[in-house]
Amino acid sequence: MALMTEIRAQHELRPYKKIRGKILQTNTTKAKLKAGETVLGCFIRYPSPGITEFVAWQGWDFLVFDAEHGTISPDQCESMVRAAELRGVTPLARATTNQAQ
Repeated sequence: MALMTEIRAQHELRPYKKIRGKILQTNTTKAKLKAGETVLGCFIRYPSPGITEFVAWQGWDFLVFDAEHGTISPDQCESMVRAAELRGVTPLARATTNQAQ
């Protein structure tokens, strides 16, 4: 029972804050780094929100979507970001190029 409580606590949605009248999720990874804590993350190369959500349940602080070396399109990346945020994990995206298209 204690294990389930701990798992639920880890996967609570991130706290929200209001900035300039807009409600935003708190970047918990950034907050942990500022506090001198260690953060752990995982790279995802496959364009699947389902895989993203599953990996997010594993307790990572952040997920990196590798569009530079993977096959992730901008549309797929958007869905993956939503899946990560749904589980309270900070999403990071690696772009294929730094040029506007």
